[in-house]
Amino acid sequence: MPSAEEHRRISQRNEAFFEQIGGVDALASDWAMTVLFYATHHELAALIRERNLDVPEDHRDMKRVLRDQGWNDLAITHATLLSRSHRARYKGSRYLKTALEDSRRLLHELRVKIAELPEAEATNGPTAGTGTPRKRER
Repeated sequence: MPSAEEHRRISQRNEAFFEQIGGVDALASDWAMTVLFYATHHELAALIRERNLDVPEDHRDMKRVLRDQGWNDLAITHATLLSRSHRARYKGSRYLKTALEDSRRLLHELRVKIAELPEAEATNGPTAGTGTPRKRER
């Protein structure tokens, strides 16, 4: 399982790839949207790993963990970009430049919100009785 730092590197690599394929002017706007979603997903996975919780294996569990931790703004951003990515992947939706700009803005705002979260208290279990503690690595 990737560490928090590895998840951040994956997020940054995804954002760099977004720019390589044209950024907000990408001809393959469906792929560009999907890449932005996965950059967001890995930022959230990094946060969850830092908080000593299991990184959810599916998007529904990600939503639950974010809500259980009280990170409702982060959950909304995740749901928004997941929906856009899902429409791109499964319904063939294409996106205008303004939608890609908005999604990139949401990714950047998510990073700021994560940076502004209070530090987690040292714990071997979930905070405030919510979430799933991460299994200790051997």
